[in-house]
Amino acid sequence: MAEGFLHPCQEITVMEDIGYKFFQLLLRNSLQQDVKLDKHNNITHCKMHDLVHDLAGDILKSKLFDPRSDGRENLSEQYFGWDSPSDQIDKIKEPECVWRSNYISKDMLLSFKFLRVLNLSSSGIKELSAKIGKLIHLRYLDLSDTKITTFPHSICELYNLQTFRFYKFGSLLALPYEMGNMISLRHIYFCSWSQTPLNMGQLICLQTLRYFNVGLEKGCQIEELGHLKNLRGKLRINGLQLVHNREEARTTYLREKLNIYKLAYLWSHKESKGCTINDQYVLDGLQPHPNLKTLEVKNYLGTRFSSWFSEESLPNLVKLKLSGCKRCKEIPPLGQLKFL
Repeated sequence: MAEGFLHPCQEITVMEDIGYKFFQLLLRNSLQQDVKLDKHNNITHCKMHDLVHDLAGDILKSKLFDPRSDGRENLSEQYFGWDSPSDQIDKIKEPECVWRSNYISKDMLLSFKFLRVLNLSSSGIKELSAKIGKLIHLRYLDLSDTKITTFPHSICELYNLQTFRFYKFGSLLALPYEMGNMISLRHIYFCSWSQTPLNMGQLICLQTLRYFNVGLEKGCQIEELGHLKNLRGKLRINGLQLVHNREEARTTYLREKLNIYKLAYLWSHKESKGCTINDQYVLDGLQPHPNLKTLEVKNYLGTRFSSWFSEESLPNLVKLKLSGCKRCKEIPPLGQLKFL
């Protein structure tokens, strides 16, 4: 997708769906094999056929820079990866992919103006150049498991970025306020304890958002989810005690998000005498689409579950996990959920 090979057509308008169709074609022709599925029948791993692997390797040799080679000049490789410093890097004209580079200087990176893929995960990098926004062609950026503590504000100028990964950021202090300007983002990956970027609702192309931490500040309230009509896959909503009522919960429009198959609702109460608990009304407003397969409800303090806990509203539910629901007087009528 980052290389621009997946072009929407009249029949299929979503790039990810086109990619899935091509992948299924490879499977049917045994070009991909040893497929592993999760419990929802989503493909998690596969292996390329040996012959296809060798063919791809031969083709890639003409485009992959090898820092161990000698006597090569005026290189125009598209793909570039290295694990140690090399004095040949200045011979590369227009690389489009830098993959898992353990040694890279800020000035060196900015000389690659045509980069589309940049993977610095698990590298020793401690600081990202303030000029990262100059990489205007970047489509994929992985900064997971690095020692970076802050992102420069210029990262929000990557208007063409489609996939952004920053898992395992134990030392990350804050995110830039302008991340809502990264309007081409389709997939964003971060840890559950990380701060949710502000104004997520502006990212209307977004499909992957594993975690949303509700806040009180404008730009991180639950209504931001309502604008993300293309969400798919898994979503966990933390901090539901900050949602005030049923109407506010309904602004998520989860009932219309047919491609979300796993949802988790989490409250985090600090109970005190006389405190108001409105969990029951909030849960009423969080009714999901009937396609949902897995639902988790944690630390819910309502006295009953919502009426949408039924076969009519959740006909495809396979797994239901309830924990910390200590005020509930009875469990939902689950016997009619035939796939549970």
